Amino acid sequence: TEDFNSSSFGVFTEDPAPGGTNDLTVSTNSDTPSTETGPECTAAGIVSTDEEFIFLESSNAQTGEVHCMSTTIDLTGESAPLELSFWYYMHGSSIGELTVNVDGNQEFIAGPGQIQTGQTDPWIQGSASLDAYAGSIITLQICMLEGSGPSTFRGDISIDHIQIFSCAAAPTLYSVAQGDDQLRTIDPA
Repeated sequence: TEDFNSSSFGVFTEDPAPGGTNDLTVSTNSDTPSTETGPECTAAGIVSTDEEFIFLESSNAQTGEVHCMSTTIDLTGESAPLELSFWYYMHGSSIGELTVNVDGNQEFIAGPGQIQTGQTDPWIQGSASLDAYAGSIITLQICMLEGSGPSTFRGDISIDHIQIFSCAAAPTLYSVAQGDDQLRTIDPA
């Protein structure tokens, strides 16, 4: 599991290295600095200095600029079924696309355009089958494409809790909404 709570990219590195105006960033106190974009809590529904996530900082957006992070994962001792699970957040008037690539093959895409309509909406669980990659060493790459819109700084895309499971489905992640004390399941649909 990579949850970025160490305030770093963990097992990921920016790939290619940042070369544009913006870059991928670790959140600060479970939040992004811009208003009206990005989440106000982590995928687990937590606002804390101990819970962080990765996001595309789009304050000086360059429409079409792509920012990626990648890691190598050894699946040589694994067999199908294998499932990649992650949680993502796409709120703002200038949201681009989120793509997940395995060995250069696009396995998941969301966007363009916002998915959540507010900063306190639940995160969405994304997934991709890794069955075809069982028994091999893979390169996992997560890319965020800067969008266009009336306010280019409102294009923060976020990702958190990246996991690989050797079972049919990822376990449920629970959330407590801000200002609420009721535990509820985050709907992966």
